[in-house]
Amino acid sequence: MTRQRLILLVVLLAALATFIAPDLGRYLGVDDFKSQQAAIENWRAAQPLTAAVLPLAAANKYVPGVWRNARAPQALLAWAGRVHAWRRG
Repeated sequence: MTRQRLILLVVLLAALATFIAPDLGRYLGVDDFKSQQAAIENWRAAQPLTAAVLPLAAANKYVPGVWRNARAPQALLAWAGRVHAWRRG
């Protein structure tokens, strides 16, 4: 990591800490966790079908990428790789 990147990272972390640190107690308190838990339970009670199907929908985002990668045209990808390597010099 270059020195400039390290300085940039330190500055960004300092800025982030400046904005987040004063309100951190509000987000990490037990009362906030309890209120969020109650809100989630109310949502699950109001929409049980959506709450049951949502994890399955999130898991199925992975499947198309696996299917597409398994059926990728290897010869075409190899040719494109050679063309890009040639273009980059």
